[in-house]
Parts: sequence; structure tokens; C-alpha cells
Amino acid sequence: MDRQENKRRRVLWDWEWRRRMAVAYVVCLVVYWLILRRRPQRRQVTCSISSLSLERRSVRDELMREIIENKKCRDIIRMGPGAFLDLCDMLRKEGGLQPTQRATIEEQVAKFLYILSHGVKHREISFFFRRSNETINRHFHEVLRSVIQLEEKFLKQPDGSQTSVEILNSSRFFPYFKDCIGAIDGTHIRAKVPIEDAARYRGRKDYPTQNVLAACTFDLKFTYVLPGWEGTASDSRILKNALSRRDKLKVPQGSNMSEKRTIDDVVKKDREYWTAVMDDALIDALLHQHHLGNRNGSVFTTHAYDNIVKELQEKFEKPIDKQKVKNRIKTIKSNWSDCYDVFKNGLSGFAWSPITKMWSAEPEVWESLIQAKPKAKELKNKPIPNYNKLVELYGKDRATGEQAETASEMRQRWATSIGEGSMENIEDIDHLVAQNEVTLESCDNVGDNNVGEASSKAKKRKTSKNEDMEQIIGAIQNVASAMRDGNLIFERSMARLPIPEQEVFHLLDEIGIDSRLQTRAYLYLIKNPDMLRAFIGYPMEKRKELLFTMMSDS
Repeated sequence: MDRQENKRRRVLWDWEWRRRMAVAYVVCLVVYWLILRRRPQRRQVTCSISSLSLERRSVRDELMREIIENKKCRDIIRMGPGAFLDLCDMLRKEGGLQPTQRATIEEQVAKFLYILSHGVKHREISFFFRRSNETINRHFHEVLRSVIQLEEKFLKQPDGSQTSVEILNSSRFFPYFKDCIGAIDGTHIRAKVPIEDAARYRGRKDYPTQNVLAACTFDLKFTYVLPGWEGTASDSRILKNALSRRDKLKVPQGSNMSEKRTIDDVVKKDREYWTAVMDDALIDALLHQHHLGNRNGSVFTTHAYDNIVKELQEKFEKPIDKQKVKNRIKTIKSNWSDCYDVFKNGLSGFAWSPITKMWSAEPEVWESLIQAKPKAKELKNKPIPNYNKLVELYGKDRATGEQAETASEMRQRWATSIGEGSMENIEDIDHLVAQNEVTLESCDNVGDNNVGEASSKAKKRKTSKNEDMEQIIGAIQNVASAMRDGNLIFERSMARLPIPEQEVFHLLDEIGIDSRLQTRAYLYLIKNPDMLRAFIGYPMEKRKELLFTMMSDS
């Protein structure tokens, strides 16, 4: 009994302490609210917003006159005044570019061209044009969207029916290149990506890049552009993707253009030199260097290659050098990547077999996959040794091409998103915001509008105070609710039986209760702790009479 009493006292003390802390918390909230009410307001700006806005507008107007009328216009935006005005007119009529309430189309296009020409940051443009960073960013994306809308007008792929004039008029090229329709090349353009994706974009450059494929005619006009592929992707892989996309690179019928250069002799010689055992040893050595950290992103260090060459030479006693190791890695990686690109995300019904070293599935599952991806037919009976090890080595940094998208595909995606009534990205939101631009620069009204602006600020401060008050009231209500719940829990804990249930049964047995009434009397005392305490405190010889009296009254 003493132990239970001590436990009850500890519970009582703990709950009393918690209630005092809750009261202190409520007091702190009230004090905080009083401080907010008495906090001094910010000092008002002495210069009116309207005068500042007029000054900014005059600076922008002067700057636009300098750009359009100055002879150095070509140095600033990389085109002459006539071409600049024609571009603005074209973007207005065919690109859907619209002026906002405070910015003309010429100003938006000039900022866009200056950023592209000189690679400057938005902060620098915001200083020259007296605009906020948000406004500069929004105008840039609006012009970019309009330029992409002109894709169908300028990016036209030739059908090969006519020979280029540049080839016809050149004795060096005609008739040897009479069937040539253009040139294809790739270029690495610097990109800013999240740090977890940087390894996929860092290829032969020291910084993350996109590998952009472009095709142009002999009069230096672009006919096809595919940006978005990671910098580690090879040119051949991007070309293969461009030939199979929805908006694909078109090759006229009858051309002898192959998707992959023929290297049968090289591969045959490579296979004769490298055995399966040597391949296993090479991959194990790569994994060992990977675990040691001798790798920068997706590229192994020179020290790692030296260690691998040394290890292979000691095991097989063959003249293996670093170049042969790199060539063999390319061959192994090429065979593995074809399989990995198909199964990288896991396919329902397929399972990897470490015994056969192939993906296994039911015949009908294979047929459905081959119909969706014809490339998978080659993998049905093709073993891929060391598949899981290669996934660990190259799977994470494998280029996916998920961000690759041509201008035509981008326009189709925008049309679909607008048709569904959804906003897919920030550009879609920018398009709506630009139609009703409201920024600090737009407050250029004079006269009594300053009073309206001051009242607007007062309303904001009042709204802020009301929000703070609502939060404080909500916090106090939460504390009160928690205290009520705690009181109920405390009352329940204090209402526990004074003795264990087994002892209740023994007490009933001691006073000689009939076995037919024992169950009813036991349940009655268990449900009524107060009656049980009275029963225990009553003299032993009179407990039976007391119990019957209590049960009859209930």
C-alpha cells in the first residue's frame, strides 16, 4: 500500500509541475503579443515612390534610345537596330510576346539579348534597367518562350531532294558531296545542376555540361537542335536517340548513314586478346579502386589506372598498358549499357539470373517488351557478365537523357499542359503573371495615390497583427485542451484500485460469499474503486452485510 501511495504522489507532483510550465508558456505568449503591439513602426521613406518610379522610367527610356540609335548597338545586343526591331515585331506577331503594364517588348528583348550576348547575371541587368531580379527573370523567360514558338519557322529539316547551292558552286565539293544535306556535330555547353546530379554532367570538361547535338546546312542555318543530354553521354548515343525520337532527326531515304560506325575488326582483335577471366579481374580491380576513392565523379584517376595496369600485369604476365585497359572498359561498358538502359528501372515479370547472367521471364512477357522496345530482342539470349558489379560502377552516373527535349517537343508539351488547364512549370506561371504585372516599379502614379499606398501598408500591418493574435489564441487553446486531456488521464490514473484484483477475489472468499454471487460481487467492486475502499475499511465480520447493501442499492 505504501508503494502505491508513493507512486500516486509522484504522478501528482509530475502533473502539477507540467501544469505550472503550461501556465508559464501561456504567460510568455501574452507578453510576446504585447511586445508586438508596442513595437515601433519602421521609419517611412522620405522620397515618394512615384518620384523614384519616374526616375527609373527615364533611365530605362534613355538606355533604350542608346541601344536602338547608337552605332554600337551591334556590340551591345549582337545585332543592328533594324534587325532588332524586326525581331521584336516577329516575336509580337508570331511568338505571342506581349508588353506588360510597365515594360515594352523592345525592353524585354533587349534584356534577353544582352544576357545571351555577354553571359551576365540578372543582378547586373537589374542595376542597368532599374528592375527587380524577379522582373528580369520573368521577362527573360517570357522572351525565351516566344523564341521557342518560332521553332517551326526557322528549324526546317531538308528532304534531300535538292543539292545545296554552296555545293553546286564549289568544285571542291561537287559532285562528291552532291547528296550531302548538312553537317552534324555536338558541343558541350556549361550547365548548373544539383550536386547529386553533377557526376552525370561532368564528362571531358572540368565542369558540368550539356552535350548538345545540332545539325546545320551549308549556308550555316540550323535545321535540328537536341539539348538536354548529360555531358557524360557519348555523341553516338545522342545521335541514336535523335534518330528515334518523336521529333527525330530526319535522314532522307537511300542515305548510307549508319547509326554506329563499323568496328568489327577492332572488336574481334579485342576479343582475341581479352579473356573472360581477364574481364573479371579488370572489373574487380575497378571496383577496388572505386572503394578506395580513386575516382573523381565518373572518371578514374591516373593513379587508379596505374594500379589496375600493375595488378593485371602481375596476374596474367601480358603487355597490358593503360590505353588497352581503357579500350576494354569501353567495350564492356557498351555491352552492359544496352541491357541496363532497358532494365534500369526494373520491369514487372523479369528477374536477373546470376547463373545464366541474363534477364529471365515468361515468353509472353518477352514478346510484350520486344513490341514496346525492339532493342530488347538482342538481349533475350545475350549474357551480361558482372552485371551487378557494373551497375555499382556506372549505374548511378549513367546519363539518362530525361531532360533532352527539342523545341518542337517543348511546344507540344506546353500545348498539352494548357489544354489540360494545368501549370507545369515556372514559365507557365510567368506567362499569367506578366499579363498583370504588379511590382515595386509599377507604383508610378502621382498625387493622392501616396495616401492609398500608405493605407495599404497600414492594412498589411493590421493584417500581420491579426495573424499574430490568431496564432497566440490558437496556441493558448491548444495548451488548455492539453491540460484538460491531462486532467482526465490523471483522474483515471488516480481512480485505480487500492489493491490488486487477485486480492479482491480472496477477500470475497474469506467472508464466505456464495459461489453463485462471487462473480457478480467481484465485477461490482472492480468497477467501483470507491466502494472497494469502503469495503476494505469496514470490519471483517460486517463486510458481507455491507456488500449486499451496496449491491442492492445499485
